[in-house]
Amino acid sequence: MIQPCRERDIPEAVLLLELTSAADGRFRWRRALEDPGTRAVVAVDGGRVVGAGLVGTVPDFRGQSPIGLAVAPEVRGRGIGTALAGELAALASGQSGIFAMTLRDDLPGGLRFAERAGLAVVNHCTGWTIRLADPQALRAAAGEAAARSGVRLDETTMGESRDRFVAAAADSVAGMPTDTPIDLERFAAGMPDETVLLFASDAGGTAGVCLIRPDGEAGGWHTSYTGVVTRCRRRGVARALKLASFAAAAARGGTAMHGENDDRNAPMLALSAAVGMRRGLGYWALAGERITAPRRS
Repeated sequence: MIQPCRERDIPEAVLLLELTSAADGRFRWRRALEDPGTRAVVAVDGGRVVGAGLVGTVPDFRGQSPIGLAVAPEVRGRGIGTALAGELAALASGQSGIFAMTLRDDLPGGLRFAERAGLAVVNHCTGWTIRLADPQALRAAAGEAAARSGVRLDETTMGESRDRFVAAAADSVAGMPTDTPIDLERFAAGMPDETVLLFASDAGGTAGVCLIRPDGEAGGWHTSYTGVVTRCRRRGVARALKLASFAAAAARGGTAMHGENDDRNAPMLALSAAVGMRRGLGYWALAGERITAPRRS
């Protein structure tokens, strides 16, 4: 049975939608489901939520209205995803603009389904991962990189420095590959207050910023943003921030760092490899002007 998502359904819906995420997005899914403007449905089988879908009405940080759809692995192949897509198509029928979603890149079946539902791949982000070692050694390496690039490093949190993050990101995002405007204030507002920020500064002010947060599994951390302001590029600032982020996570008990780089961002792809990261789980970004209910193949 497909029915509107009720408050008591949200925890199960969050866990299902999280199956599509390359990084821990549970706080993002919960925030979306609790947003009064979101329209969400769930599939219920024997009293258990086995599928979930949502259509947001407020553009997300990519400047597009977010959607999500997931079905529990053990009940896939029964047409539940098709039924949910049909409900989402009906919910979005009076809404104009672009709909968007992200999907972890180890789900080719999910990608084919999304394409049949009217979405097309906009870009791909390569995933990277690294095991974290001694925080003191990592901090020393970050200090050396900072000295070479002429910056000083400091740690803070999103709750303490949200406005500073937005200002630094607004400058550093210039020239980065993106297909849509980025609503940085909304992006920052969606991050928990305890999210860790690493800033690089010089005599001219903020030179760059890196945002990291715990990534679900014990010891796991995720890099959600790294950027260098335009006046400070090609000085090694990003390398110093990356290494500082590893040290900050390790000092908080982190054992691994994961992140993604847009495949069109050659400098960041090269940097991730240069600092010792290895290819890991990434994601596809998809978008479309409408949602359709795909025929079952």
